[in-house]
Amino acid sequence: MLKMLSNSFLVFTVVVNPVAVDALGQVEAPVASPPSIGTDEKKATPKRDAVVAPLEKIDQATFKFTLVDEDNQPIAGVVVTPHGMFNEESRIHSRWKPELHGKIVPATTNDNGVAELIVPKYLEEDVEADFVKCSFDHPEFITSTQNPRMLGETLLILGRSHSKKVLLRGATGKFTAHLVPNQQPVNNFQVMTSSRIIQNPRSFITLPTIRPFDLQWEKADGGTLTSKRFPPETTFLRAVHFAEKGSIYFSDVIEIDVELNTDFSENLLLRPATRLKGALDESVPRPIRNGVVFADVPPILPGETRPPSDSEMLNWHDSTEIAADGTFTFENLPPSPEVRLLAICDGYISANPAINGRPISQGTAEGWVRRPRSHVLDQETPVEIDMEQTGRCVVQVTDEQNNPIVAAKVTSNLIFNWTAENLQIIPAFANVDSKNEINIDYKENSTIRRKQGWKWAERFGFAAKTDKQGIAILPNLPEGDLRIGIWHDDYILTETHLPIAADIAPGETTKLLRRMKIGSKKDQPNTSSDR
Repeated sequence: MLKMLSNSFLVFTVVVNPVAVDALGQVEAPVASPPSIGTDEKKATPKRDAVVAPLEKIDQATFKFTLVDEDNQPIAGVVVTPHGMFNEESRIHSRWKPELHGKIVPATTNDNGVAELIVPKYLEEDVEADFVKCSFDHPEFITSTQNPRMLGETLLILGRSHSKKVLLRGATGKFTAHLVPNQQPVNNFQVMTSSRIIQNPRSFITLPTIRPFDLQWEKADGGTLTSKRFPPETTFLRAVHFAEKGSIYFSDVIEIDVELNTDFSENLLLRPATRLKGALDESVPRPIRNGVVFADVPPILPGETRPPSDSEMLNWHDSTEIAADGTFTFENLPPSPEVRLLAICDGYISANPAINGRPISQGTAEGWVRRPRSHVLDQETPVEIDMEQTGRCVVQVTDEQNNPIVAAKVTSNLIFNWTAENLQIIPAFANVDSKNEINIDYKENSTIRRKQGWKWAERFGFAAKTDKQGIAILPNLPEGDLRIGIWHDDYILTETHLPIAADIAPGETTKLLRRMKIGSKKDQPNTSSDR
């Protein structure tokens, strides 16, 4: 199931399907023997084609609107993008699903501030869309007066009747930056605001804000950065400079409180990053294979000595490969007294920390969540990461005639958690686009996510697709009572849709068998999986 967080982020939750299990948790049906090599294999073949209806073939409705400023003057050039629709009487809501509603087509206001959105007429059969939820984009305007509690949000709710909305101008901020201690000006720095920032200049695109809009920075000669979209609320801000030869410089986090339609300026001082060295503990046999360490560095806010409990703002994420001897190095981490580390390699995963002084129990919901451990961030003090051995899960998927089903997706419900509010976040990794780094699900070819999340999960053995024999192997699961999900674009499971329990033991193999039949998600009742 995919749940919305604010207006732009998703949490992935696996709702999985059962296998016949006795009271001891053992699988009643053994994994079927694979077809013999060289025989005439009989493969299950889907008999239907996926259908994606284009928007022009869907019943449509037109939502006309006008956007003006506080002086009732029309605003031209505002790009309005629909994201969801709802019906007031039934309280039914639907996010925009391109596979059902067609391609999203934004609208741009003309010189009179007028535009029209063409959207699907129906949310579902006989339920019409009364309102459309939209984001809007303009280099100077940031908010609508329709909801004063959401100042700073670029959210519009448009009704069927011609809507007239008033937008407000943001504050204008101009920023310069200098290196410490020589005060050398920097003309190619970035400014990160009130949010997560993800670092790896070779692999990531920086994600400047967790809001459903960005500050649309303009760069002037001499390196000055200007934004006219600061919201009328507290904003925490940090500058980052990617220097030559891979060095990174960071400013302290500063706090900005401004009013709408005002001007301000700041000079940010940039200091060198911290270098951190460490190693996996001796329980992991050398040489280490396929090892990566993920780092999460929380910020220190103005006037504080420790990171905030909810460390979403301005967190810095990085990753580094583990050498064969178990050592690793982070070359550029921002200043902080604390770094949170999580490590994965073939056969091992970092141990969970204790919560409130008590170890996290395996085989519980807490055991499914892998949390990083906190370490002192000091380039003079190497860190050591405690590790635990993992186990394997072998899943065979067949049709009702016991023929293997190829390319079924098999995933675990393993969750990587970085925040105090249980936001489910897989750590940034080199083949993950930073725009998809937050709450990546395991769905391949998703219209919401690209394929990077699946690649990440496959690399470390948390997800796999069935082969020609209908077998998928998840080789690197932590100890505990996990849940296994199975789905396919052309098949549905034949049994009730309850979680599959997979009792994973260190160094052991757990086997499961599932059967599917030709069908689509709409043919499968009582399922909460939004795949």
